[in-house]
Parts: sequence; C-alpha cells; structure tokens
Amino acid sequence: MHYAGAIERLEAMIRENLRGLGYDIKLDAMMALSEELQLSFEEKLSTYQEERKMPLLTNIERRTIKKTEKKNIIKLVQVRFGNIPETLIENINKIDDISLLEQFLVSTISVSSLEEFAQLVNSYLPEA
Repeated sequence: MHYAGAIERLEAMIRENLRGLGYDIKLDAMMALSEELQLSFEEKLSTYQEERKMPLLTNIERRTIKKTEKKNIIKLVQVRFGNIPETLIENINKIDDISLLEQFLVSTISVSSLEEFAQLVNSYLPEA
C-alpha cells in the first residue's frame, strides 16, 4: 500500500515536533491526556508554532479550509442577493489565498450590491 510510507513520515514528523516540545512518547502507546496535561500540551504546541511561524496544517486541512470558505462566501452572497451568476461562482473558486477568501467572506456583509462584490472578486483574480 502506497500510504504506508506517508503515514510513517507523518508519524516521524509528529514525533519530532513533540520532542521539540519536551515530549518523548511513542504514538502507538499514547493514551488520552488528563485535562491539565492536554492544556499544557496545547499551550506548548501553540508557543512552538508561533516561535517557528509554521502552523501545523496539512495540505488536506488547507484544501478543506479553502473549500469551506468558498462555499460560505457563495452561500452568503446568495442569501443577500439571490441567484448569482455562474461566472462569479467560477471566479470565487479560482481564488486560492485563504486570507483573501476570509476578506471576501467579511465583504459579503459590507458590500451594497452583487455587482460591487463581483468587482471586488474580479479585481483579485490571478492573471490568465
């Protein structure tokens, strides 16, 4: 199975990150942490990520966030303005920058028209 190597690499990365936080455990021997230890772990992990400016998001998580943001943007625009042109949906789906998608989500409540929102989206489209 071709996933075995990926799983082993992921486990090695997790082990290495946990060791960097002061934990030395075997993943297959992990047990549920007490609430106190869980909070301590989460604090150390947050500090570790902040120090390295590297959130531990997988590609799958990033894709899921993008997909969810796009769905939410489209839904909010539909709720506010009714049916929206397919070209606007296509253009929203062309945007891959998560922070830009978050800005669009906020803009869905501040724009005064569908045309204004479409212009905003179009102004950020990648060059063809």
